[in-house]
Amino acid sequence: LTHIADGTSFAGLLGTSDMTEKCINQQFADPFHVTLFRRDPQRYLYETMRYDGAVTDITSLLPKETRMPLEGQMTTLARGTPQQLNLGQANRDPNVFRNPERFDPDRPDLMESLSWNGRL
Repeated sequence: LTHIADGTSFAGLLGTSDMTEKCINQQFADPFHVTLFRRDPQRYLYETMRYDGAVTDITSLLPKETRMPLEGQMTTLARGTPQQLNLGQANRDPNVFRNPERFDPDRPDLMESLSWNGRL
């Protein structure tokens, strides 16, 4: 029960609070953000979380034995080895996002963001 409560608080309350705070702060810092938000609130919030997400990384377990370079040498990692995935960096990948450092709710590649697309 404690784990369910912790997960609900983390995923539901903290993420939403973080997104709300960033949305408000951006609009106070730059009045043009008010225009962007009013034009399409959903895309504005998606872009806010792509640009500076509430959840910056996740931990998962390797689903199968995997070979990868580690410290300059090929290494075999066993199935079930924990791996840390950095969403913040992935959401700024120039191979995925055109001009990834620019805040742009109208970007055509917005739904490639790992913050909200349901892929993880």
